[in-house]
Amino acid sequence: MTELHSGTVNVYAHLGGFLLGLLIPSLIGLLLMAEDQRQKRCFGGILGIVLFVPSVIWLVMPV
Repeated sequence: MTELHSGTVNVYAHLGGFLLGLLIPSLIGLLLMAEDQRQKRCFGGILGIVLFVPSVIWLVMPV
């Protein structure tokens, strides 16, 4: 949305969205299919990191 006025397309953002769109459902599937609590905590932590890190990077990017 920040580059809408310039008419350019951020290729890296599209690639990142594509990769996260493949990774997040896989992690959710692993989380739901985990057999014990240790596996659930591990996959839940990885899922949290995968969601948290890009969000923080996006927030601290200069406009």
